[in-house]
Order: sequence, then C-alpha cells, then structure tokens
Amino acid sequence: MAGLLSDTEATSADVDEIRDIIGLPGLFEAKTKEFLTQKYISEGLSFKQIADEISSSLSFVWDALKRFEIPIRSRSEGQKKGHKS
Repeated sequence: MAGLLSDTEATSADVDEIRDIIGLPGLFEAKTKEFLTQKYISEGLSFKQIADEISSSLSFVWDALKRFEIPIRSRSEGQKKGHKS
C-alpha cells in the first residue's frame, strides 16, 4: 500500500493488509453489524468480553451497538446468561 487511502478508496484487500499490519482484526470486524450481532446476540457475550476480544474499550462496543441499533440487554438479562454487569 503506497499511502493512506480515504474511506471511499479502500478495498477489502487494503483492509486485510491493514488488519495484518496492526494485528487488531477485531477493531475492523466490530465495525460491522453482522460481527456485533453474532457476538452480542447469538453468542451472548458481554460488552467486556467483546471489548477484550477486539482489544478495545467498553465505550467503543457500546457506541457500535447503538450505531447499528442492536438491542441492549438489561442487567437482569445479562445476568441470566451468566455475565456480570
């Protein structure tokens, strides 16, 4: 990759290359609704578990869930699944 690309110029190959270079694939994956739906809804992971997996902050995960309009579990729902709030 010769230089930095704008969002409109980046291809999936460019993203894969950047992913490999910085070693944080989770940050890119977390920007997709499918990834977050899989982790949060299907697998039932907590904000902290997702944040740890993608080497990010809880606020990043919260913001991404809100941005993609993924329903946030209540504390009691999370605790029923065995997760600490």
